[in-house]
Amino acid sequence: MDGGWAERDDRARLRAVVGWLGCVMWVMLASITPSVSSAAGRVALVVGNGDYAHIGRLPNPTNDAADVGAALRRMGFEVTVKENAGLSALTEALRAFARRSADADVALVFYAGHGMEMDGVNYLLPVDAQLERDTDVRFETVTLDDVLASTSGAGLRLVILDACRNNPLAREMRRTSRTRSVSNGSLGDPEDLLGDETLVAYSAAAGTTAADGEGRNSPYTAALLAHLEKPVELLTLFRWVRAAVVTATGGQRPHEYQSLVKEHYLGVSGGGGVVEGGSAGVVGGGVGADPTPSRRRAGEVFRDCPSCPEMVVIPAGTFMMGSPASEEGRSDDEGPQHRVTLRSFALGRLEVTRSEYAAFVTATDRGSGDGCSEWTGQWTEHAERSWRTPGFAQGGGHPVVCVSWGDAQAYAAWLSGETGKSYRLPSESEWEYAARGGTMAARYWGAGSDDQCGYANGADAALTKSRFPWWSSAVVGCNDGAIGTALAGSYGTNDFGLFDVLGNVAEWVEDCWHDDYGGAPSDGRAWTVGGNCGRRALRGGAWHGGFGSPRDLRSASRSWHRADDRAIHVGFRVARTLD
Repeated sequence: MDGGWAERDDRARLRAVVGWLGCVMWVMLASITPSVSSAAGRVALVVGNGDYAHIGRLPNPTNDAADVGAALRRMGFEVTVKENAGLSALTEALRAFARRSADADVALVFYAGHGMEMDGVNYLLPVDAQLERDTDVRFETVTLDDVLASTSGAGLRLVILDACRNNPLAREMRRTSRTRSVSNGSLGDPEDLLGDETLVAYSAAAGTTAADGEGRNSPYTAALLAHLEKPVELLTLFRWVRAAVVTATGGQRPHEYQSLVKEHYLGVSGGGGVVEGGSAGVVGGGVGADPTPSRRRAGEVFRDCPSCPEMVVIPAGTFMMGSPASEEGRSDDEGPQHRVTLRSFALGRLEVTRSEYAAFVTATDRGSGDGCSEWTGQWTEHAERSWRTPGFAQGGGHPVVCVSWGDAQAYAAWLSGETGKSYRLPSESEWEYAARGGTMAARYWGAGSDDQCGYANGADAALTKSRFPWWSSAVVGCNDGAIGTALAGSYGTNDFGLFDVLGNVAEWVEDCWHDDYGGAPSDGRAWTVGGNCGRRALRGGAWHGGFGSPRDLRSASRSWHRADDRAIHVGFRVARTLD
């Protein structure tokens, strides 16, 4: 087993890496028209509790509440702000909000302050809570169920909790039952409480705490304020927030639970009007079955069938392919730079997931492949590994790995047969153009690697926790908390709306391998003549070893594997020719 990265390792000393798998579960449901609310139907309750009588003071919640309330008012919400609310005031605020939210388009509750979980129930702490005994919890706090009940009459229900801060009362509280579990400040899984069109967002994952911050706002609220008023789909907004928090804190990872079926847009141009598909910066219809329009627009997201990948329309354009001599980490195979002009095409919003690939295998009765390799200083093949069992934990929403170039081709051909559309692997030039997202910096988030953990699953400070001994040191200082692949779409997008084009898994493209760009096509076509067609190009870097270093996580970085190779860091995304 050999590969282009292995050769580059010999030439330039690969620095090895890894990450710890953080599990952030996104439920991605398909197929309907965007739902956007009118200003008149938007109501919000904003609570900031910081001056606790029996707990140490939190400096930021009242600032967080004031700033979120102001942003929501600019967005056309009718807002009530409560600061330092005791039990009576908080209960009455929820009672009044339940009346206001009846028949509202959107009902939103934002809470900043202390929170805790006991016996699987989530509680928010009023400022007068004492909680001397565990039995006091139900009488001195407000449950998440109470908060959700106050929004039950609305078409879209949002609860945002910047409340996973450390709760010292959990440690001091007297227990009346040995079996009773009291968390140290975290809030647990509320999925059994969700109704239709509901999203509950936490500032940190279950079982972890969140920083209050040293500035005016907590890191979570600061990230929320940075994106809240933008005209983007709701789930994208919270992905952006998560990416910003991971970058700012080096590991705190927000989490959401949701039952959304429709697409929703909170931020709109002009301060809270109605957004229809294609207006106010929102292009195209919903994510769903292809309505067969005569022409698709740049930025539009669509699906051709329920089990098909989400696709993004990439605009036509011209760019300089390859890297300049001054770019740190470049290799000679990234030049010479040359101008490429491309027609519009569609590209997978995410890398093809295990669930999507499983649908293909089930439909075609295709086998799981003959072994899967990994790099340990040399290539080692494991006959028992496959895309189903790659050797590390993966959920169905993770990108598929252990697939050859031929496997990827077969998947694209199957999609084409199922939909009557022209699915394929992207060309190298299409891939790089899309990955850059309209930028010419080394990475779509900028030239440096300092912000890598917010945008890419690659080499970071989590490496030292790996079970793999040859990944002994970090390459960048941030920590994204991921060992192995991460859930597709867990990091920030580029400006074309694509996730994970750098990091997570290396992606097969159509082209034969060429050692440089001398004689390369200039019109976006795949380069399938000359070169070595027994080897196929890989792009984007990956999650492990020397494949996720800053050198590899650049838009211009290239490598190759043999076309029949299957490896634990290699997957793909599909392209589609537009009508």
